[in-house]
Amino acid sequence: MPGVLAQVNEKLLAAGINIAAQHLSTNEDVADVVIDVDHAATQPALVELCTVPATIRPRMLVWRAQTNPDCAAEAFIGRGQ
Repeated sequence: MPGVLAQVNEKLLAAGINIAAQHLSTNEDVADVVIDVDHAATQPALVELCTVPATIRPRMLVWRAQTNPDCAAEAFIGRGQ
């Protein structure tokens, strides 16, 4: 569906979230996008992504360095409706 990624980017921009990198993967039925941001997004920003037509399931993953600098932990902290 053309324009969905642009709408997602507009929502993040409106929330003051800077996009550091994006990875988009598509097939005939669905597209997945992974967006790396400079700072943690808020729950309201995640909910706002749910208003983009054709959005299936926005999620936010937060990576935090642990005591061991070679290890990062993935923490699921939110999910759209």
